[in-house]
Amino acid sequence: MSQNIDYIIFDLGGVIYDVDYHATIQELTQIGGRDFEEFFSQKSQQPLVDNFEEGKISEQVFFEGLQSLCSNSCSEEVLKQAWNKMLLGFRQESIDFLKELKQQMPIYLFSNNNATHYNAIQEEVGLDDLRAFNQLFVNTYYSHIFGHRKPHVFAFRQLLEQEALTPSRGLFIDDSTQHLVGAAEAGLKVRKLEVGNRIEQLLAGYLG
Repeated sequence: MSQNIDYIIFDLGGVIYDVDYHATIQELTQIGGRDFEEFFSQKSQQPLVDNFEEGKISEQVFFEGLQSLCSNSCSEEVLKQAWNKMLLGFRQESIDFLKELKQQMPIYLFSNNNATHYNAIQEEVGLDDLRAFNQLFVNTYYSHIFGHRKPHVFAFRQLLEQEALTPSRGLFIDDSTQHLVGAAEAGLKVRKLEVGNRIEQLLAGYLG
């Protein structure tokens, strides 16, 4: 990999934080009484999820929408537990690597996220630890706060413009191919983190 870059933008889920989309799909299917495979996955999802991830709708509206898709009667609390089922935890070795990497170059975070998952992660690690994690980056771009989500080219361009970054001098790392396509169209260099790999392996040569 070329080291001709000035900064790196990282995805969160599947890159720094372990997720299992199938766990949520399986749980929703079981309690909802219908197949949720096409509703939400790493590759595609329904507009209800997109709107939630862009902060366009509240938690209440999102879970009401989710309830309406269920064949069975499901409470908001049960649906919230199922929605959070995919959250597995931070990769501590990757965080340790980022602590070193930030000494070498500016790093940023761009995550498709939502209020429910963000709050669940905060409860998992605690407010102080989540704040410390966010402070590893020059800036963090969580889609539900930023108002834009991957893979839209406009989202990447907005981030780059706000940070006054030259696209061709940056590298974007994600585990989803469609997100890499959007980033590349915005002018960024891209690299996919394959299943089983870790950023500390992928970027080992960047530590001086």
